Amino acid sequence: MAKLYSVNDSIATALSIEDFSKYHQTSSVISQEALSDYLYKLKDSFSTVFSTILNTNNDKIVTDVLTTKFETKHVASRLKFIDVKELIVSKPENFSGKYIDYTKDLIAAASVLAPNTEITLNNLKLAVASFINEYKEENVYTVYGATYFKESKVTTEVYRKKISKYFPHSNASVKSNIGNLLKSLSDIDHLYNDIQKLDSLINLEKIEKISKLAHSTSDLIDSLIDHNVSSGILLKNNENKKQLIEAVHIAASEVELLSYLYSNTIFFYSAFKTMSDAILANRAT
Repeated sequence: MAKLYSVNDSIATALSIEDFSKYHQTSSVISQEALSDYLYKLKDSFSTVFSTILNTNNDKIVTDVLTTKFETKHVASRLKFIDVKELIVSKPENFSGKYIDYTKDLIAAASVLAPNTEITLNNLKLAVASFINEYKEENVYTVYGATYFKESKVTTEVYRKKISKYFPHSNASVKSNIGNLLKSLSDIDHLYNDIQKLDSLINLEKIEKISKLAHSTSDLIDSLIDHNVSSGILLKNNENKKQLIEAVHIAASEVELLSYLYSNTIFFYSAFKTMSDAILANRAT
């Protein structure tokens, strides 16, 4: 079990990633074992977080949804909401809310997080490389992008809350009636527009690009770990080192949130397709 040494050399064990991050920010001396364990966990976030969602079928889901766009909009315009509101359809697991509000928040999050995550990863690579190559205990040093990472942490938390509010319970609920998901059938037209907008902001091509960047960042984290093992440079803590390790943590959290956001868009597209099919099956005769 990893040992964590604080200012008074007391030992804490079995801390989560979040708990270790807080501990690191208040400690003057860190054990080699604990820090390496922590960095390897963060490295895993960069190298594996996108692995389960890089699926070429994801683009096909969007195509399938849009294939019946005009037919579904036409049929919905001729139906009364009361005729379909009790129909049971699939929904994203644990989702609670109205789709029209959800897609607006997905679009807001994607428009910021997709470009920001790329910037964050590039900044982290520069910060880590600069530290490895230039940091000396006796010299004045500033962590590259330190102010940016603080701002990024706040932004990430804002959008995490925006999306998580639609998933208040963990009851594995995957079905709902249409009336719980739409405000009215006029939502259908707006949702198709939102789907196209969302797909332009966050799609398989963009996620693949960021995934490659995350993998190269993971390689640099390896170099940082090796550098610390050989030199022990990170074990005596100071403000610069706290900022650097916090930057790694912030970037890993942002990458995980972007992965979660992209997964949510795919789950939404699939669920919306079942609603479209249900509406088409109940067209007025």
